[in-house]
Amino acid sequence: MENYKVYLHIKLDTGEPFYVGKGKGQRPNTSSNRSEWWYKTVKKHGFDIIILEDNLSNKEAFQKEIYWIARIGRQKLGNGSLINLTDGGEGASGNKQSAETIAKRVKHLIGHITSDEVKAKIGEPQIGGLNHYARKIINIESGESFDCIKTAAISYGINYNTLRRQLSTKNKICKFRYD
Repeated sequence: MENYKVYLHIKLDTGEPFYVGKGKGQRPNTSSNRSEWWYKTVKKHGFDIIILEDNLSNKEAFQKEIYWIARIGRQKLGNGSLINLTDGGEGASGNKQSAETIAKRVKHLIGHITSDEVKAKIGEPQIGGLNHYARKIINIESGESFDCIKTAAISYGINYNTLRRQLSTKNKICKFRYD
């Protein structure tokens, strides 16, 4: 067995079931990678966990997840209390992507990132390559002015984050200030 679990999240204050999930290890206990609806529910009510099924293969866990979601019902469908966004059974855990699939995804992402349309949209909020919100800074020793922290950092061979931190904490040894 692959030791997958199907779990139920219930509202801590009322005991009402609100989410069915599938996973292994600590997945039932974690709050990472959840829907916004899940976070809002937990913020309002808190949550507790009930393990509905244990020691399952990935395939069995998908089937049981579908079963439990259908049995309890989804709010969006008007037939239950669960906030699950789907009927279950379609998660990516345990699935191995072929080299061909990975190559297609990479090509797709690269094509989108480098397309002229995306470049134009990324460049819209900028003037002369600088962000509208960039603040000018000045070297107080030399009087040299820079359009932004990044330009000054590059010019003086200083790490950008180090210079940014020095400016934000008003470090007394910092040779730069906002102009």
